[in-house]
Amino acid sequence: SGALDAWRYRDPAMSGFDAFWRTTIASAADASLPAVTLTLDTAVVRPGQRTGVTVALRDASLTTVTANRTVRAAVAASLETPDGIAPIRLWPDGPVGSFRGVFRAPATAGIHRVSVTADGARADAAIVVTTEPSMPTRDDSDLVRAWVGSRGGMTFPSARVEELRPALDDVLRATARRETWYPMRSAWWIIPFAAALGAEWLWRRRRGLA
Repeated sequence: SGALDAWRYRDPAMSGFDAFWRTTIASAADASLPAVTLTLDTAVVRPGQRTGVTVALRDASLTTVTANRTVRAAVAASLETPDGIAPIRLWPDGPVGSFRGVFRAPATAGIHRVSVTADGARADAAIVVTTEPSMPTRDDSDLVRAWVGSRGGMTFPSARVEELRPALDDVLRATARRETWYPMRSAWWIIPFAAALGAEWLWRRRRGLA
């Protein structure tokens, strides 16, 4: 059908067959996983600090392992510094195609590179070594503000904390309501009841009635 369509409509203005499949194949290729994925535990470390690296091989992870079929992969990792290249030992970790390694950061501050090669594919990641690392902190203020606003609430930043008390006074107002009290249903009623029975028994006993 595709061949007939291509032959029948040679004019690109009349048929989008070629453009459709080129776009579809390019989108699928762009969305596919890379052959080697490298993930650092942290990209900013102190000199000499121990950190880890996780490596995932696409072809090995997608291979079905059976009793008669094994998965083989040649993978190597290294830390590239101005002083030379230091190998990083990787060990299988987790699912098939996943490897884990731990290394010590260089003593020299600067930007260094972790490199991984596997079956002709390569992946690199930069690691920053500094004596005063500044770790980013997650900011969920926009998410909290949207969640509170969707439920009719209000948020107050630290600069407007004095507005919190008046807002609470407007919302939390005491309301009077009538409630029926049943004292005889309370478990504490047994105490005066037992005292009354004891007093009556003592009164009757003194008069010879008990």
